[in-house]
Amino acid sequence: MKNKLLLFIILLIGFIVNSCGGDEEQELEKNQSVKLENLFNEGYSVTVTGYLKDSEWVGVAVKIESALNGGFNTTTGPNQGRFRNVFGDNVIIIVEKTTAYAKYKVADGAFRTLYINFSALDGLQADIVSAITAMNNQIPTIE
Repeated sequence: MKNKLLLFIILLIGFIVNSCGGDEEQELEKNQSVKLENLFNEGYSVTVTGYLKDSEWVGVAVKIESALNGGFNTTTGPNQGRFRNVFGDNVIIIVEKTTAYAKYKVADGAFRTLYINFSALDGLQADIVSAITAMNNQIPTIE
């Protein structure tokens, strides 16, 4: 009986140590950055930054580039001109996890910076024209 109890206690301790993560390192958030170049096949660029885990950062650049190029290609005339105007001048896109806004933010006085909610990346193309228009027209916007 003592042997079974001792074995049970040893197994229980082993389970507790393994379930607490043991010696595994936790993935930490860190500053991430990438420069997207040749946007719209016209040589425009943007720097994308975020304070995210590596596993969260994977795919961010592709989603943003797809949304920007898709938004540009589905518009004509004046809207394409707004994209060219905005991205002709050192634009920064900051991806952040926040509850302060649902999709994106254009801050007053910082019209060359677009803040994008991490949770809205998958549906970004639907809102990108509005965001670029707000940046171009220098209208603070929270969506």
